[in-house]
Amino acid sequence: MDFNYLTVLWRRKWIILTAALAALGVVYIGGRSAVTVYESTAVLRIAIYASASQTPALYNYNDELTNTFVRVALSTSVRRDLAERLQTDHLPDVQVDTIEGTELVLVRASDPNPELTVRAANTLAEILVEQGRALYSGSTVDVKNILAGQLERAKADLDAMRADYETLIVRTPPVSDEITLVSQLLQEKQRTYETLLRQYEQAEYREALETGIVSLVEYAPPNPVASQQNRIIFYLLALSAGAAVGVFAAFLVERFDTRLYATREIEMIVNAPSLANFPSTSRAHLQISRNGISPLANTVRNLAATLQIADGWRHHKIILLTGAEPGQGVTTTAANLGSALTEQGRKVLLVDCNLRDPKLNETFDLPNDKGLINVLAGNAELEDAIQRGEDGQPALLSTGPVSDSASLLVTSSEIEPLFKTIRHLFDYILIDAPAVPFAETANIAAHADAVVLVVRRSHVRRDSVRIATDLLTRFGNKYLGLIVNESEIHSIQPFVDEPTQRRN
Repeated sequence: MDFNYLTVLWRRKWIILTAALAALGVVYIGGRSAVTVYESTAVLRIAIYASASQTPALYNYNDELTNTFVRVALSTSVRRDLAERLQTDHLPDVQVDTIEGTELVLVRASDPNPELTVRAANTLAEILVEQGRALYSGSTVDVKNILAGQLERAKADLDAMRADYETLIVRTPPVSDEITLVSQLLQEKQRTYETLLRQYEQAEYREALETGIVSLVEYAPPNPVASQQNRIIFYLLALSAGAAVGVFAAFLVERFDTRLYATREIEMIVNAPSLANFPSTSRAHLQISRNGISPLANTVRNLAATLQIADGWRHHKIILLTGAEPGQGVTTTAANLGSALTEQGRKVLLVDCNLRDPKLNETFDLPNDKGLINVLAGNAELEDAIQRGEDGQPALLSTGPVSDSASLLVTSSEIEPLFKTIRHLFDYILIDAPAVPFAETANIAAHADAVVLVVRRSHVRRDSVRIATDLLTRFGNKYLGLIVNESEIHSIQPFVDEPTQRRN
């Protein structure tokens, strides 16, 4: 069997949807009986010391420090401190998360005990504020102090050398050699001072970077809310898992489903194109005698015209319609074709030979108190048994009251003269027969001019069509071909001079 995956998924969508909803229902019912978990959240702010020169490196360093803060906040030592302050051995589930693009940190605590969640979130936030400066402290303070001392001495040396230089400048007479030497020494002192000054500023800058300010922006509210995040995740997982199971079940069902869902596949098994492909329609438009404007009605009327126009089909007055198996819509097809032929001015008689499930009289809202069985048994005259409904409707010979021995009458010798009689009274006789596998169908077909197989797409099994085709081909040229109900292809076989021939 060839799979078109998208077609299979669409055809089995109700299996997938049912599996997904079933999984969701199980999780929902289980969630209602589960323990409610409450969640509290406190908000911290980690601000880096602001300096005059804000560079990209400063912001990157801020992110690194914030991430380090989060890791330290979840450390064993901090959790131990939290347990001591809460005076409990049972700590709630604690999470510390940053909000991207901000300086905010969320401190969350979740537990079935709502009071404990509030206390845990607020207490942990307070611990982190207390330890904030210690968490960010570094070793650059000592370096800065050393540089400050060196810078102070260099400044004193520079000032002293500048004073000596100014004294030499005003001395009379000037000593040029000594002035040149002092000038060189002054420049050297100036460079030393500037170098130490830059190093001191860098140390001060690093100290600013490493000095974070942790503040408590918002305490956790006193009334925590029930956590919905995990529940939503469980629902999404349940839907995904259910859908996955549904997809697996869909392909499994498809693998073992022997029904035929494509008209072309049915035609390949029958080894002949269909005479007509009747489209799906609503129940309100199913009978063209009651609602004659629909795609189905147009297709049926086209088939009725074909039966009358094609030279090779004109002599087929008695046409037997049978299904590959029960439930193929044979009764509705016979009623619609009979109505279409009647509309086109033909005298038509519908004969209900389906003693197993007589329905033709119900189609036209007619009684079934007498009919074919009564005529064959000699309990009623043919003219009295034939019912004529409203104008524009075909005549009907229903089954009459069905008994256990009724099938014997249909297969008796009495039925042959009956068909000879009605052949001369009507232009077309359409027989609604049981499905092909039943024995009486073959006996009735022996008195018909033509046999048509009716198949309901997506409701007929592959083996049933194959068996029905093998049986009907034994009737030779009587087997006209195939009518597909609920076909995805709306068409009739083009006009031909001879009945439909099976492919070699």
